[in-house]
Amino acid sequence: MLTELALKLGNKMIDREKVLAAANAAPTKVLLEEHREAVQVLRDKGFTWREIADFLTEQGVQTDHTRVYRMFGQQPKRQTNSRAVEISRITYVGQRMTRKGGKWNLMEIELPSKLGKTIVVLGHAWGTGAAKLVLGEDDSVSFRDASLVTKSGSGLPMAYLKAEFQAEGDYWSQQEVHIVPKWDELL
Repeated sequence: MLTELALKLGNKMIDREKVLAAANAAPTKVLLEEHREAVQVLRDKGFTWREIADFLTEQGVQTDHTRVYRMFGQQPKRQTNSRAVEISRITYVGQRMTRKGGKWNLMEIELPSKLGKTIVVLGHAWGTGAAKLVLGEDDSVSFRDASLVTKSGSGLPMAYLKAEFQAEGDYWSQQEVHIVPKWDELL
């Protein structure tokens, strides 16, 4: 029985060596990146990703339209940066209902500026109602650990605030607050 086991293990060793030798002998694959200029020329001429893949295959580059699109067609990932920000004040201004019955809490937020005065933006955060937030007498919202998150890369740059908001029962909830400048006050 031990002899049979030793033979089986020995055969596996030989098979692994054969596989390794075959892998070393295999030709190096042509990288699609090497054909970026050709792909761009074809895209500029209106070729589809499938037509480009067929063209490259005819030229000896083994590929398919999915690989070509993933390499050249997808937008680059966004760069995300986050930094702590000192917010002067957040004031609750109301709610906005969505078409599907959801609610956004609307807030006026005073952000610091390098221009010498605060910039007021309108923020909206997903919420289940203003009653959930702890509001001061002047409708100020209790918050902590605020940071400004900026994203750049594909498409338009964007920014939002991330902060913890105090809800009923001394519960703190982290929210992303999408911000929009109040253009009438800026211009």
